Amino acid sequence: MQLFFTVLLGLSLMPLDNKYSVWTRVFFNFLDYYVGRGVYILFIAVLSIENGSAFEIIFFFVLIGIAVVDLVVGVQEWKDRKEAMEGN
Repeated sequence: MQLFFTVLLGLSLMPLDNKYSVWTRVFFNFLDYYVGRGVYILFIAVLSIENGSAFEIIFFFVLIGIAVVDLVVGVQEWKDRKEAMEGN
């Protein structure tokens, strides 16, 4: 199941001229934005720590770091979009 979630994340990062990327962004719309990807990566991180081996714990912290960066960038992107909409 975790492989399915990871593949969805990978498909959402592909260029928009790829039909699978467009399909993923249409049916899983939250993956089109950094905030949605950050929350989704947090979800994958929680799934990855299920067994608790040393590698999975390290992988968990790496995913948490990536998710935090995505959330910070996403919030900034959200503020920029909001300011652009209010400016018009």
